[in-house]
This record gives sequence, C-alpha cells and structure tokens, in this order.
Amino acid sequence: MEIICKNGTPTTRNPLNVYEQAQIRLEKIFGHFDNIYVSFSGGKDSGVLLQLCTDYIRKNCPGRKIGVFHLDYEIQYGETIRYVDEVLASNSDIFEVYRVCVPFKVSTCTSMFQKFWRPWDEEKKDCWVRSIPEGAYTRKDFPFFSRRMWDYDFQRSFARWFHQSWTKKSRKTTVASPTLKSQYCESLSQVTIPIRRILAPATIQTMPAVINNTCLFTPYFMIYITTFVTIRIIVLKKK
Repeated sequence: MEIICKNGTPTTRNPLNVYEQAQIRLEKIFGHFDNIYVSFSGGKDSGVLLQLCTDYIRKNCPGRKIGVFHLDYEIQYGETIRYVDEVLASNSDIFEVYRVCVPFKVSTCTSMFQKFWRPWDEEKKDCWVRSIPEGAYTRKDFPFFSRRMWDYDFQRSFARWFHQSWTKKSRKTTVASPTLKSQYCESLSQVTIPIRRILAPATIQTMPAVINNTCLFTPYFMIYITTFVTIRIIVLKKK
C-alpha cells in the first residue's frame, strides 16, 4: 500500500507513523481553507479528530479559531455530557461552538409502537431529563428547521446554512462532519495510508461529501481482526 510522505509523493520507503501522516493532512487542510468546523459527538472518533485539530491550531496557527458542531440529543450518558462540556470549556479561546438543541426526529429501537423520538420537544417539556445548556442554539436559530426533519437531515441542512453564512464573507470552507452521503461528492482524491498496530486493529474510513465549495469529512471506525490500520483520507481538489 502507498505511504504519502512529506513531499506528497507516494512511496513505500521510510513510512511515517499515523500521527505524522495526520499532521501532513492537517497542514494541507488548514493551509487551503480559511474556515473549518468539526462535527463533535462526544465519542472517541470525533474526539480524536477534534483533539488533533486543536493541537495543530495551538502549535501552528496561533490566533486562529475552529468551529465545533455538536448535536445535543438531551438524553445521553452523564460521562459523555461531562466530557463534551469539559472539552468545549477548556478550549473556548479557539472554539466557535454550535451546540444544537432542536426537536428533530431520531430513530428508536426501544419501542414497538413508534419509529422515532424527539430530543428537546417543546410539546413534552415536562419530560425533559435536563435543561438546555447555556448558549445552545435552538430551533428559532435555524429558519430551515422543520419537524419533519430527521437528525441527519438537519445535519445536511446545517452544513448548507453554515456554508452560506461564510460565503457572504467570501471565505473557502471545509467541514468535518459524519454520514453525509457520497452523491454530493465532486473532484475528490483518496489517499490510503497503512499503519501497523495502533492500539486495536481497525479500519478508519471517511464518508466524503462536497456541497458547493464545502468539503465534509470525518473518520469512521470499523473494527476488524487484522494487524494493521488503514486510514482513508479524502482531500478536496480544487478545479
């Protein structure tokens, strides 16, 4: 398999480790785009991605900020909520936070009678398990919101809304965001980087999407019984 070295040339000699390869990709992304946001769920995948971006900014881009998009599902594990709160608070100097609390539809597998439930449903406010966090964005902040929307529909619409708001400032944008379908892809190149034994054997993939000038990407972890890790990183190629 190919190794992308510092000069950008595919080679199998003197391979870099996974962290060094990630730094090369981050250098390209931060060097090409003026504005970046990361979709952060509070899970391990997006947590690693956000930490890599945070460390890169602090080391290489002093004074620069990064957007953080967090869909708050209201009913989450207490440790996940505490982790999200801690990460957002500890990096408030460089984060532009979009913590979203809206009553979109969410699939459920715990009921035989309904196919979905809604976090932060105003019609059932007496059933909320906690209050909306201070500074969170709610449905009134998004003119595109409809109660017909599922959570991933909202995510796609948010990306367009975010892109449009930055287009007004004539800035190029890249977005790190999960599960956006590949039908939006255009002019993408894929780089494959093999890594040997990183913690647990796994394959990390991206789900790429492009909406106008917005590139969306995030890592997905799929565990396999294997002795190496493959990272597929999607890089936007400008026409």
